Amino acid sequence: MSETKFTPGPWAKGDENNACSDLDVGGTIISLSRFDRHSDEFVISRDEMLANRDLIAAAPDMYAELETLRDLVEHCYWIFHEAGDVEMNNLCIAAEMRAAALLKKARGEV
Repeated sequence: MSETKFTPGPWAKGDENNACSDLDVGGTIISLSRFDRHSDEFVISRDEMLANRDLIAAAPDMYAELETLRDLVEHCYWIFHEAGDVEMNNLCIAAEMRAAALLKKARGEV
């Protein structure tokens, strides 16, 4: 398993207004903006900006939970393998592979 290099959570929502919203990522403030400086226009809605902020703020927690789910599915694989349940065994293998692929993507390995 590869070591994560991102800033550990929790990440928190910061100040926001109609044009931008801040995130506190381990003490570093990151600002999301609705504004495109090249076109001088808002390019996403305020609701979309806030939804993006919420998704990004939840990323460390989602990463940790996905690791837990991957490990749980791997454990279930062995239970179904021992029980001879080929269908559930195959579902567990597929779920573990999808979770592992997403974790690699989150670490920038793919």
